[in-house]
Amino acid sequence: MSKKTMKLLLWISLAANLFVVGAVGSFFGLEGYKDLRVVNLGSPQRVGLPERFSGLRSLLLAMDREDQRETRRLFQEAQSKGVGLEKGARQAMATELAQAIQATPFDADAVLSLIEVDYSKLSRRLDLVRTTLVKKIASMPPESRVKLAKKLLGDQK
Repeated sequence: MSKKTMKLLLWISLAANLFVVGAVGSFFGLEGYKDLRVVNLGSPQRVGLPERFSGLRSLLLAMDREDQRETRRLFQEAQSKGVGLEKGARQAMATELAQAIQATPFDADAVLSLIEVDYSKLSRRLDLVRTTLVKKIASMPPESRVKLAKKLLGDQK
C-alpha cells in the first residue's frame, strides 16, 4: 500500500472510532440508559410480582431489612399451612396443562378450566401476601409506619 492510502485509511478509522465513542458517550451522558429494563430469565423458580402488584413490591422494598425478614417469615409460616403451591403440585399442574394442550382433538374448555384453577391458586396466594403484609404493618409501632410512609413517598432512601 502506498503511504497516501495508509494515511487515508487511518483517518477513516479515527473518524469511525470517534463516532462510536461519541454515540456511546451521548447515550450515557443523556442518561438514556435509565429507561432500559433488564429482564432476569435465569431463575424460573423465583417469579417477580407483575406490574399491577407493584404497590406490594414497593411496600416490601421500603421496609427495613429486619421488617422484610419478619414479613418473609410470616409469609412462609402462612404458606406452610397449605395455602401455597408446592413444587410437586406445580409440576403436576404443568403436566396436566401440557397433556390438555397436546390432546387430539383439542378441548379448549379443558385447557380453560385448568388455567382457571391455576389462576384461582395464584389469586389465593396473592391474597395471602396482602394479608400477611397488612398484618405486619399493623404490628409495627407508629414511628416505624411513619418512616415506611416517608420511604414510600421518596423522602428517605
